[in-house]
Parts: sequence; structure tokens; C-alpha cells
Amino acid sequence: MRNIENTIPIYEAQTPPQELAERINLEIAKSKKRRKAQSGYAGFKIAGAMAACLAIFIILLNTNQGFAMAASRIPVVGSVARVFTFRSYEEKTADQELKVEIPEVVPQESAASGQVKDYTLKVNQLIQEKVDQFVEESKQRVQEYKEAFIATGGTEEEFKEHDIKSSVTYDVKLQQDNILSFVIMTSENWVSAYNQNFYFNMDLNTGKDITLDEVLGANYVQTANESILRQMKERTEQNPDYTYFTPEEGGFETIGPDTSFYINEKGNPVVVFAKYEVAPGFMGTQEFEIEKP
Repeated sequence: MRNIENTIPIYEAQTPPQELAERINLEIAKSKKRRKAQSGYAGFKIAGAMAACLAIFIILLNTNQGFAMAASRIPVVGSVARVFTFRSYEEKTADQELKVEIPEVVPQESAASGQVKDYTLKVNQLIQEKVDQFVEESKQRVQEYKEAFIATGGTEEEFKEHDIKSSVTYDVKLQQDNILSFVIMTSENWVSAYNQNFYFNMDLNTGKDITLDEVLGANYVQTANESILRQMKERTEQNPDYTYFTPEEGGFETIGPDTSFYINEKGNPVVVFAKYEVAPGFMGTQEFEIEKP
């Protein structure tokens, strides 16, 4: 297996959190108020210089990993700049195109040691293991597919026409105070059966995973089950083509402690079922927001 760290990175980037943009907008608004108390031209120059500096900061944070890490030591915006970082790279061969984005969780300075530090290190190691495993298995699947294709009469040129693409990416669902919820998504455009998502719900204050019972309370199973069944009923009533597997067909019966979910911007858990898990494939991934009691 070719280690991911040994591949040539196409680019490295940081995503500026929403809190940073909001804080920058707030500072611009403040500068406009100050401008009214100053002479027009001088005030305009000050506000313009401030906006330019803030714009440069965003650009550097978004394009330079070293600057983003250094910014974590700057007062005021430090805790914002350090919440989330990622690396990206591409690999292209004659048989496959691979694109990978790897998230990395970085605790605030106050949590740089002890339980939270150990926790984030373990999470980052798990992320890397998941990515490494997918990349290795994806390459192996493509190779096996190619060998079978050639063995049954196909040619190298015909195989290239399949334009096989594999990817690893991520999506931050909630980044608020000490709560971080995100999902890592793996996909292969030629065989959806191997697509898989990994959900992470982290409390960066306690250094522990957030569980459904912590969000919904002691009766979380009943609360979630009732909400999911009600939403399933509503969806089938609104769309006659929709249908869900019955328990006898292997469909939904109940959630459990290992049920996949993320936390949305409202702070509600969203239970996620993979394609084919509770419904026919044409309905895709099924998500159900469970409102907190």
C-alpha cells in the first residue's frame, strides 16, 4: 500500500470558520460607526485599510496552513482559527482518479493537554485510518475489476472509458462553542455499494463523543423511533412513489446506541440511514431530524 503521506499534495488549505467571517463583518460595522465621528476622508482611509487587512487575513488563513496554525496564537481570533483544518491531495493513474480531503481536529490552546488533547489525537488517528483503509481498498477493487474486465475480452482502451473516480471528502455540520459535528464521506462513481460515511460528534470541552441519549435524554429511543416513523409516513403520503422496507423485509425497527447521526445548526440530532438500509436505492440516503424534547 502506498502511504497517503508519501503522495505529492496538490494543495493544502484551511477553511475559515463561520465565526471568523461574522467577527470580521462586526469589525467593519464598528469602523463605519467610528467613521462618522471622524473627517470623511480620514475615516474612509482607516476603514479601507482595516477591510484590506481583514481580507488579507482571510486569504492567508484559507490558503496557507502555516499561517492558519500561527493565527491560532493571535488574541481574539485564536480560538476560531484553530477549530478545524484539513489537507487535500489528488492522484491520477491510467485506471483511476482519486481525490482526498482529510479533516484534522485541533483543540483550542486551553485544551492543548490532558484528556481533550488525547481525545483529539485519537480522533485524528481514526480519521487517518479510515482514509487509508478506503484508499487502499478502492485501489484494490479497481485493480480486480480491471483484471476481470480484461479477462472477459475487454481492452485497456475500453477500460479507460469507464473514467473511474474515487473520493474522500468531509462536511462540517455544526461548529459551535465546544461542539463539533462532521461527517467523512467516501464514494466510488462506478460502484455505490462501497460508498460509506463516518460520523463524528465531539464535545471538545469534555473530550468525549456526544451520544444520542445525551442530546435527546433518557427516553431517546422512544423519542427518535416515534419521530422517524412519523416522518416516514409523511413522506410516503406526500410522494406515492416513496416506500420504506418493513421490519420483515429488513427495514427500520428501532434506533440504538450505534445509530449514525450528526448534529445540525439547530442543535438537533439528524439520524442517517445509508442508501438501501431502510428504503429502495432510488430514494438515496435517508435523514431524519429529531427535535429535542
